[in-house]
Amino acid sequence: MDLLNDHGESWMRSIRPYARGAQYYRGFVALISNTAQQFLRDADALFRLAPIQHLDIVAPLDCSVEMLLASPHLKKLRGLSLRGARIGDQGARRLAATESLAELRFLDLGINDIGAAGTTALIESPYLTKLAIVHFDGNHVNLAYTIGIDQGAVVDSQPSAAAAALIAKYGPRLWLNHVDGDRFTVATWSAAY
Repeated sequence: MDLLNDHGESWMRSIRPYARGAQYYRGFVALISNTAQQFLRDADALFRLAPIQHLDIVAPLDCSVEMLLASPHLKKLRGLSLRGARIGDQGARRLAATESLAELRFLDLGINDIGAAGTTALIESPYLTKLAIVHFDGNHVNLAYTIGIDQGAVVDSQPSAAAAALIAKYGPRLWLNHVDGDRFTVATWSAAY
């Protein structure tokens, strides 16, 4: 941590023109925050400068979902946050059909107006099979587990009715057990590996 404190500012100089924010992992810039348009415009430069693996698109989405998902750079990502982008069911279906997202382990889709059709598309996606953690809070479908705690210890855990129905129909999915939790951070997505 001392190295980051001592040198972080100088290390960020090359990234700062292309990203609103960044986080380090193992000494490299691995997560960037950007608007969608800024990412699309500057992705070539960013990926030349650092091994970017995680992208946090800041809301609101300032281009179409189709434009963002057409970026060839998405295939390099292991984590993607579209929190608050309001992509709805149509955007969720488009995301589920995007082959370049096949390496994602972490996906933040909180506050996106996603209903049953979009949720089903995500679960049925032939490309999103490696997901370990999905943040899904604030959508029309409640996938959050109910946790029973007694004196600080978890004593019970039950899926929501929606999550239970999806598990019954499609079988268990690792990410259905991790639909809430910490915000999109290095610590969160590294847990998805």
